[in-house]
Amino acid sequence: MPPIPGLNTRETALAAWLVAFFVFALTKSDIRRSMGSMLRVFFGSGALTGMLASAAAYATGTVLLLRYLGYWGDHMTKTAALWFIGIGLVALFNTGPTNGAYFRRLALHNVALVIIVEFVVNLHTFPLLIELVLVPLALLLAGTQAVAESNPEFAQARKLIAWCLTVLGLTSLSFSLAYLAADFNRVATVEKIEEFLLPLILTVCFIPFLYAVRMFTAYQTMLCMIRFGLHDNEALYRFARRLIVRSCGLSLSRAQLFEERFRGRLLFVEDEAEVTRVVDEFRQASKTWRSRGVSQPGPERPGY
Repeated sequence: MPPIPGLNTRETALAAWLVAFFVFALTKSDIRRSMGSMLRVFFGSGALTGMLASAAAYATGTVLLLRYLGYWGDHMTKTAALWFIGIGLVALFNTGPTNGAYFRRLALHNVALVIIVEFVVNLHTFPLLIELVLVPLALLLAGTQAVAESNPEFAQARKLIAWCLTVLGLTSLSFSLAYLAADFNRVATVEKIEEFLLPLILTVCFIPFLYAVRMFTAYQTMLCMIRFGLHDNEALYRFARRLIVRSCGLSLSRAQLFEERFRGRLLFVEDEAEVTRVVDEFRQASKTWRSRGVSQPGPERPGY
């Protein structure tokens, strides 16, 4: 049984099981309703849809730029698509605070992920019939482990599942390393090296977009809550917005710090003098944090 053109046997097995699950889901009315509700929530939100469309447009523009520079090849399409789904979208919808260290970790984690998955585990795959058994088994074990980790009473089962996953991973890894040692000259081609570097390049190019999204989100959340707290006092709101933007500028860390620590202090101010006092306190605290080399304060939130 041949794999799908352009996919290896492992990817073909995964695609086959996903199609089978989708067909099964369509036969169950409760699953159809749940999926429909999820899609309506997602695509019914203009913000989420716009964010996803903007990310797709930005990634497409990056690919077109790489093609213009002569770096792109049609064989990279699959790698770019997997990067967008598995790394780009995950980073886009991350809701935690971000700073320079986060973006560095994102790039380094991306390199490690590509080395392990693309060039080690997927370097050598088994025949399709074997992969059709191993893929659902690995997914089932991974899902069961996730459930077991959230329930202390399943501690013994968790150890057994982790051992089974380790055996599967080491088996695949050993075959890939043996294949790499035997066919190193054929594997280490210019095309392979360029494809290896592609996810890192895409991630580095995606970071400015992520930064802009984080900045927009921080300001949007902060200013909307302040406007609500000022009871639609537009004159006072515009004054507060002007001071905040001047104080935070294009610094994501400062905008996040103001959102975390000082936004709540502006919810019930009554005049410009109180706004100025809060912003001055933020500026002084920000200088203190920077002098200590602290880019993100602790979880305490004074003023709420």
